[in-house]
Amino acid sequence: MKKYFVYILDNWGGTLNTGITNYITKKILEHKNKTADWQVSKINLNKIVYVEEMRNIDSAVKREKQIKSWSKQWQKELIDSVNPKWLDLTEKKLPSKDSAEKNI
Repeated sequence: MKKYFVYILDNWGGTLNTGITNYITKKILEHKNKTADWQVSKINLNKIVYVEEMRNIDSAVKREKQIKSWSKQWQKELIDSVNPKWLDLTEKKLPSKDSAEKNI
């Protein structure tokens, strides 16, 4: 069963970007290496501060839309609830596409 991830990126300056992927480690590396979408790379969104695993694409899309509809303050409170120091989660082990843990 494929797993999907809802994530929030930050650029150390308060700009947030919410997205979904089925391969979180690849997505993080794209942002770190600035090979992601040109607009996202341009504003240097390279710190992942929130990750939520979802069971299917429908749940992931629904959650992504929900988070995107929230005010920036609500998004910050969501991040604070699981990552109060806003640490860059790329430094931690995150689940890969095949659910095995890999270190980025």
